[in-house]
Amino acid sequence: MAEGHISYRLGADNKKSYFYRIPLPPGTDGKRRSETKRGFKTERAAQQARTKRLAEIAASGYAEQSKLTLAQYSEQWLEFQKDRVTLPTHLNYGRMLRLHILPYLGAARLQSLRAVEIEQAWARLRREGRSVSLIKHVHGVLSNVLNNAERLDLIAKNPCRRAKLPQEPREIEEDDEEEVRALTVAELQQLLATARGWLRPVLLIALATGMRRGELLALRWQDVDLDACELRVRRTVQWVSGHGLVFGPPKTKKSRRTIALSPLAVTELRRLKGEQAAQRLALGPVWDDHGLVFPGKTGCGRNPNRVSESWRRLGEKCGIACRFHDLRHSHTTFLMAAGVPDTIVSGRLGHKTSRITREVYQHMLPGMQGDAAAATDLLLQRLLEGEK
Repeated sequence: MAEGHISYRLGADNKKSYFYRIPLPPGTDGKRRSETKRGFKTERAAQQARTKRLAEIAASGYAEQSKLTLAQYSEQWLEFQKDRVTLPTHLNYGRMLRLHILPYLGAARLQSLRAVEIEQAWARLRREGRSVSLIKHVHGVLSNVLNNAERLDLIAKNPCRRAKLPQEPREIEEDDEEEVRALTVAELQQLLATARGWLRPVLLIALATGMRRGELLALRWQDVDLDACELRVRRTVQWVSGHGLVFGPPKTKKSRRTIALSPLAVTELRRLKGEQAAQRLALGPVWDDHGLVFPGKTGCGRNPNRVSESWRRLGEKCGIACRFHDLRHSHTTFLMAAGVPDTIVSGRLGHKTSRITREVYQHMLPGMQGDAAAATDLLLQRLLEGEK
């Protein structure tokens, strides 16, 4: 890059005011560009500033000096993302920007945004009661925005890389473990005995597979092989306000998985498939067939939020405080207590690594290991009695 030049102009008082001008690479439109900085009282001051600016450009690449604010650029970035991400993800990006980023940083000039300002914004969010996990998610969205600005040479470096995130207090980390709760055998027996209609098979298959709520409600018969005793998780569904049910692929590659089915699960699914075939014939053209394993009354998908609400009411009826996701926790802890290897459990759950499985569930095992030991003792007693 050429070093440019230094010049001056005369003011109203006939005094010289120096400036430098540096030629820049052509823009995306092919037009020539330059960067000018004015207001230096001496030629030496202008020379020093030019030398410093040339060194900055050489070290980190050119970042176009612009009055573009973070709010203005975020709007452009969000529009650009429409065809690159799923609808729920796009809506989430917009919500994070609107609620947690732009109110604190939106007026800042994109080119001058610093790591310290980002840290101050996250500290404000913490003081306002936002969780560390939310702030990490918000930080990731902002980092995506600024990575794109860096790629387009609108900024020299993404300041998110240097900004430190707030840390979760130790006591909150320990309390988080209480959110992972496995239902006892007695509780599950009571829930199964009380469940009626469509909720009972959903409960059984959730417990038998450890699938997430969205995965279960998006499951199609074409992804179930009853002869091979397995099913494939290929989709998930969520309710998006203003858009209704939105089906899409799981977020990670590991979530796309094959799960082996127990004989009891296969029997339940065969029964359900036959029941659906009769219902389809009875309703005729009213049935809107989407091939779902757990459809609504006329074949359409079920709202996951309403399924959770039905589950909550079932729990209240049984006097059991529980969430639908606790079925997944129950499936996992029963497998681990029975000695199933972490890698197998992790594969069934769709976790990225078996380390995640161990960290989330290991603290629950001491009590369940006693149940597993008691079950083993009962089995040995039966075997010994058979030898007599």
